[in-house]
Amino acid sequence: MNCSFDKSLLQESLENTIEPLESIILEEHLKVCHGCRRDLMELKLLLWELEEMSSVDLPPEALDVKARVLHDFKNRQPSSEDTHPFGIKDFVDIQSNILSSATLFLRFIPGAKVASKTSKSTIKKASSLLENFITGSFKIRSKSSLLRNGL
Repeated sequence: MNCSFDKSLLQESLENTIEPLESIILEEHLKVCHGCRRDLMELKLLLWELEEMSSVDLPPEALDVKARVLHDFKNRQPSSEDTHPFGIKDFVDIQSNILSSATLFLRFIPGAKVASKTSKSTIKKASSLLENFITGSFKIRSKSSLLRNGL
């Protein structure tokens, strides 16, 4: 028999974050529902095991490995990939990818089509706004340097 009771109340009860009325409802439900009593017992055992776990100590070699990796990174020779020029277009492309990834979850919530259309238009607007801002900043910088040189 599957129970449709809100299982999050079981966890809230164990963490003592449950509301008083919900606590009463949960207690009454547990009197008649064997499945929820079993789930509550499993959660109690899980929390008990987590509390009893000792913290994991890092082996002494871990610090040596970390130091070696940092040293190798600092002393590495630049490759042809490192000298690739990174332009505004690359920056805007990366920002656009970040925004589209950040709004990916919107596909899975109710009203996703509306949210998807909104996020796509936002990404297009954001990338063009960002590009305009950067271009404008360079223009202002070049004008101010011309003014400084002329004075």
